[in-house]
Amino acid sequence: MGLARRYMVVMLALVVLITGTILGSAHSDVVPIASARELSDGESVTVKGVVTSTPGNWGGAGFYIQDETGGVYVWEPSPSDTYSQGDTVVVAGKLATFNGERQVQDGSIVFAEEPMPEPEPLTKKLADLSLDNEGLLIQLQQVEILELREVNIYGTFEMIVEDETGKALVRVDNRIGIRYEEFDGEVGDFYTLTGIIGQFRGALQVKPRDPAELVRVEPPIEPGVAWIADAREFPDGTEVTVIGVITAPDTMSTRTFYVQDKSAGIMVHYPSSLTFAASYGDRVRIAGATGEFNGERQIVMSHLEVVEENVQVPEPKVTDIEGLDENEGFLVKLERVTIRNITTFSSGSSNIDISDKTGTTVMRVEVAT
Repeated sequence: MGLARRYMVVMLALVVLITGTILGSAHSDVVPIASARELSDGESVTVKGVVTSTPGNWGGAGFYIQDETGGVYVWEPSPSDTYSQGDTVVVAGKLATFNGERQVQDGSIVFAEEPMPEPEPLTKKLADLSLDNEGLLIQLQQVEILELREVNIYGTFEMIVEDETGKALVRVDNRIGIRYEEFDGEVGDFYTLTGIIGQFRGALQVKPRDPAELVRVEPPIEPGVAWIADAREFPDGTEVTVIGVITAPDTMSTRTFYVQDKSAGIMVHYPSSLTFAASYGDRVRIAGATGEFNGERQIVMSHLEVVEENVQVPEPKVTDIEGLDENEGFLVKLERVTIRNITTFSSGSSNIDISDKTGTTVMRVEVAT
């Protein structure tokens, strides 16, 4: 090997070593986003987080990132498709403030070696929103549109929304894929909105990331009470209150029963520390947390109140076996089914295999039914 060739190999090895060292040191200097936000403008910082918005939604190629402590905007001037929502990145740059909002700019961005889970939106009441939450992904449930207006020639629009705790500004940028004239909401409509908390010169604003995060919902039954259909869509662990009629009491001794309103039905589980003090046909108010058990949506109850005793139980919804999944929680009626097999247990309960032209399923009949 000639001198020039050996020199080239040595230099390549040195470049690889130096590059790896720089990347490693960048990772070792990572600080939590919440701590980075406390630094002064111009200070150098390295943060790691999950990309929570599509680059360029609010200009250039900028995007938000979030870790378990907070969120922050990353300013990138040139449009790029290198990073996508859900990617985990390490950003090394300088802290800055633009129109009141903290951001990281003038730096480098690399993919993280160890990915982080994509954050679920935090459910918030409007009174809970503050600039301390800047950069976080949140969800507002069942808020009413009080004002609606277009704010520029490109189709960006703003809404003032309200829940039982307060009001907030929602800014829908045309660059997320919807223009003012394409939005079918009106003043007085109720929506569940998901977005990132930002600010403009001290004014807090919620910024949806995609048209799909503007979801029209039924008006609440009363302040603070959700329709069951909406509650079924809330993230696990969301505190919720619903009002419905008991359509199936706890006949299986599994500490579960079913309630239904005009929008949907859902299974309710109550822990051993609580008592099921209601009956089939009672209209009840249930407070608890949303969740899932064996693939089925449920509310883990923390409080039950009988609103009215022995009311009209909803008529069963006629469906076929294929439609059972989409009607989960509803009181249903299956017509023209064939009994294929009956298995009776020592307890007296039975599993009945049934079928129709769309499929097969098992119907459970409890001895206490």
